[in-house]
Amino acid sequence: MLQARVGMAQSGREQPMVGCDDPEKKFIEAIAIYEKLSQPYNLARAYYYYARWLKFRGLTEESKNYYTKSREICEKIGVKFFR
Repeated sequence: MLQARVGMAQSGREQPMVGCDDPEKKFIEAIAIYEKLSQPYNLARAYYYYARWLKFRGLTEESKNYYTKSREICEKIGVKFFR
């Protein structure tokens, strides 16, 4: 279920999270939940797709912070970065 909060951006659609009432709020909620549950893989995914959404919105500089967080988690847990 939580995957849906993050997942719409995963579909490869040109416009991630189109049709979602408040996508930024959904990303922030998902990030907070994954942090609380100590789920680093899902947290990394949430950071990555939030970064993609920010970049799509033209917030390239802000998105870099979240790409970095995602990459750092991936390196720490030994999984391939999502790009």
